[in-house]
Amino acid sequence: MVQPGPGPAGRSEDEQEENYARLRKPLQAKIFTAELLEEMDAELSALHDALPSLPWLEVVERKKGGAIVLSPLEPA
Repeated sequence: MVQPGPGPAGRSEDEQEENYARLRKPLQAKIFTAELLEEMDAELSALHDALPSLPWLEVVERKKGGAIVLSPLEPA
């Protein structure tokens, strides 16, 4: 039987659980990834919806996808 050793960077499992709890993130990789993908999808959708109303941002066509072009800021 293999004894569980310390986790990444010498941390114990208890320390790892405590750190993830503080960050409000799950320990299970699949759940973490699913939540992250859901959050990214929501934020990218919000950006997509806001694009037409952002005068300082433009997406231009390129061979391998769009490029984001930002207008220069006005001098202060």
